Amino acid sequence: MTAITTLRSTLATALVDNTRWQVFSFPPATPIANSVIIQPDDPYIEPTNNNNNIAPLARFKVVVIVPMFDNQGNLQGIEDFMVHVFNKLSTSGIKIQVGT
Repeated sequence: MTAITTLRSTLATALVDNTRWQVFSFPPATPIANSVIIQPDDPYIEPTNNNNNIAPLARFKVVVIVPMFDNQGNLQGIEDFMVHVFNKLSTSGIKIQVGT
């Protein structure tokens, strides 16, 4: 289990791919094309009781920023980007649930 205080940086490290994009463990002041941003979701942290232990649930949005091209180029870029992001998350060893 990953500590909540280091979870954003753990996710960012799992998503590093220096040949494809930059990764930010926080929303940057200026978004840049070809980047992945780990952003807190709403609700961000929810406490849960699991067998009398407090087990907080953290929610994040993984935001991908792609360059603007024509419609076909944009769609292909987004699809390629998302496939690589999902592959990296699935091989990271981090227990995650993918939502909307």
